[in-house]
Amino acid sequence: MIIYGAVCINLYRSYQKEVSMKYKSIIGTVIVALLFSTANATVWYVHPDSTMNCIQHCLDSCLTDDTVLVGPGTYYENINWPSMQGVDLMSEGGSATTIIDGGGTARVIGIVVDVSSTTVIEGFTIQNGYENVAGGGIYCGDGASPIIRNNIITDNVADSIGAGIQCSYGSSPLIDNNSIINNTSHFVGAGIACWENSHPTIQNNNIESNHADFGSAGICCVTSSPLITKNAITANTGNHWFGGIGAGIASAPTITNNTIENNEAVWGAGIGLEGYGVVTGNTISGNVADSMGGGIASYTNSSPLIDSNTISSNAAFKGGGIWAHESSHPTISNNTITGCTASSGAGIRCSNNSHPYIHTNIIENNAADSAGGGITCVYGSSPVITQNTISGNTAIFPGGAGIFCMESSSPQIQNNLIEYNIVWNGAGSIFCYMYSSPNIIGNTITNNNATRAAGIQLWSFSSPVIKHNTVTYNYSPGYGCGIDCDSFSSPDVDSCTITNNDGHGIQCSDGSNPTINWVNIHDNTGFEVRNISPSITINAEYNWWGDPGGPPSGAVFGWVDTVPWLTDSVVWQTGIEESEITRPIAISLQVSPNPFRHVTDIRWQITDNGYITADAAVEIKIYDATGSMVKSFRISPYALRSSVSWDGRNDQERLLSSGVYFVKLTAGDHTEATKLLLIR
Repeated sequence: MIIYGAVCINLYRSYQKEVSMKYKSIIGTVIVALLFSTANATVWYVHPDSTMNCIQHCLDSCLTDDTVLVGPGTYYENINWPSMQGVDLMSEGGSATTIIDGGGTARVIGIVVDVSSTTVIEGFTIQNGYENVAGGGIYCGDGASPIIRNNIITDNVADSIGAGIQCSYGSSPLIDNNSIINNTSHFVGAGIACWENSHPTIQNNNIESNHADFGSAGICCVTSSPLITKNAITANTGNHWFGGIGAGIASAPTITNNTIENNEAVWGAGIGLEGYGVVTGNTISGNVADSMGGGIASYTNSSPLIDSNTISSNAAFKGGGIWAHESSHPTISNNTITGCTASSGAGIRCSNNSHPYIHTNIIENNAADSAGGGITCVYGSSPVITQNTISGNTAIFPGGAGIFCMESSSPQIQNNLIEYNIVWNGAGSIFCYMYSSPNIIGNTITNNNATRAAGIQLWSFSSPVIKHNTVTYNYSPGYGCGIDCDSFSSPDVDSCTITNNDGHGIQCSDGSNPTINWVNIHDNTGFEVRNISPSITINAEYNWWGDPGGPPSGAVFGWVDTVPWLTDSVVWQTGIEESEITRPIAISLQVSPNPFRHVTDIRWQITDNGYITADAAVEIKIYDATGSMVKSFRISPYALRSSVSWDGRNDQERLLSSGVYFVKLTAGDHTEATKLLLIR
């Protein structure tokens, strides 16, 4: 049945004189099209020129599976959704011609009943709504999970959260192919806010030019875990925290295949993460943070997986590409981080006891105004930095164009290619400063250029382990080109090759006292080892000096003990020694919430001092009570700390029934399992 005006279709003939001729063809088309698909439901037709020109009145008249079809025009309404499943609100002419205006006094559409995805809102401009708490444009609460599709949601205001769309209290709508633009929140979540265990799917939307006075201007997540995929999230501004996407307390969003660009905030202009979450396959570009984290900010105990993104041309005062802060431990893997700028940590900045796992990234052509063109580690941060290409980055003073470590930061720097980095007025492709003593193991450090110590610079009580590195073809016009030890720095230099550098091989000064053993050190254009501290004799025994007869004349300057020396070059197997890799590992596996209804987060941490699992992917598989595998996750190799979200679906994307399931984590030859309960 189709209802037009106040008259049933059976009485249409007696009513048609009231309708102008320009609408007759429209009504005829609608009748023909819908009679075939709505045999057991009613289509309510609303039009400004009709006696039935109120959307709310038609919605209140609906039964299950009815449709309210709205003709072109502007409707000044504040709609409260009826307690009825399967009601569709659809425009006839599309969002450009069909406008629902909230009048600036109340929200436009409020849904506080538990409707499912059989409810659809499609094809409107939803504008000029206002709410003093949450949801100026559309509010979904109490489990409301409709489909919101093909709308323009614009110029709405919320005094607190969710100016465009607010999802609260278990609401999980599908938000698809909308333009969510120019909305304003006086707190957070100007475009979309997800609150209190809401898990919407947000896909294919244009989320642009929204403004939040505090932050998370594009999308805000608090205790929620939405799927955010294939959106364009651009030009959103947060006055404080987070411009594009902000995920706060106990949130674990999946952020995949989005374009996140030209957003602005004080911290975390592109993405800000406090919870867990997965960030993969995104293009994160041109975002600007006035303080920290131009592209991504991970802070306060967060442990997201940041994998396979292109993070380019972002800018911040510190942490241009990624900022890891306050005991956060993200896994940062397989990304390209390029063209980012900052005063310090242009590519990645780790601060305040953060411990990220930085693996197999390309970190190139980033520029720092002071220190850390590629990566900066400060204030007790100890990341694992392994198997990255760190190339073409620049710094000015004090230096560290590749990696800069300061103030008791002691990262594990292992098996990286560090090349073609430039320090314009300072030192070090790797610079360790103020009690920073990393393990620098198995790296190739080559073709870097600095005013001094183009290879490794150590300063102010920094005493790292420098082992199994190849330090070659670096250029420095002054001091130690390969390694420079200054200001009471006493590294252990063991089993390295330091050759063909344009400058000194190793320079020691100001009370520094390294041990240099089992090193191939020859063919550097300056001294092989130079010590200018007369009170200290450097232990440089058991090294190969390029000649069976020991150091050639003029190879060593100052107080250096070279006897005995090796009569042939040192050959070693790059990597961790057997005594180190046999250390046991520990696996922590947690699932929360458990039991769960919509989405649960599977988090793990692998403590692997010897990197037994370094060449093996981490696998997560879920089994039902019969032992059949129902779901598997592809996890990047080296993801020693991360999380995934599971929505209770199998590998074929079918919803699984209530019951007991088992999560099994495998890392190399090591496994851990736990039980979880799904409740429908």
